[in-house]
Amino acid sequence: MYIKNKLKLSLSFLLLFSALVYSQNKKDKKSEIVKSFFEDVFINNKSQEELFVQYADKKGNGNSKSKDSIADMFNKCVLQLKADREHLINKSVKFNVNRFNSYSKPDIKDFGEKVEKNVFVVSVDNEIECYVLMKRSKILAFHHVTKGQKGPSYFVY
Repeated sequence: MYIKNKLKLSLSFLLLFSALVYSQNKKDKKSEIVKSFFEDVFINNKSQEELFVQYADKKGNGNSKSKDSIADMFNKCVLQLKADREHLINKSVKFNVNRFNSYSKPDIKDFGEKVEKNVFVVSVDNEIECYVLMKRSKILAFHHVTKGQKGPSYFVY
């Protein structure tokens, strides 16, 4: 009986450990996707079409009329991202990507608890450059607006 209980305990521990490792790998994968996206935009200078195919959530927010309108909006946001952050283009910068909930800088935006679990913070040299909203393993949005100076922020997609 003692061996049977020990075996059950060991099996339970192994199952729990496997679940934790799987969960951590899934989180790390999303961070790597975001990092690769920023490297492809600013360092590797990939085309907007390549970026859309590789990184974008093609379903958008569900309100878009077609894949073409989603691609058009994504491309406009990439152009705006490059225009707003010209200082990063063709530089060998190191993009740091953290989950929103694990980022501890005081000037972080407020997106609301419902959204924050899918938000990643992109920083360079300890300065926040962008927030990215993920959906599954694709990028849903990286452009946001803030209501007032310190009000809530909303992703545009």
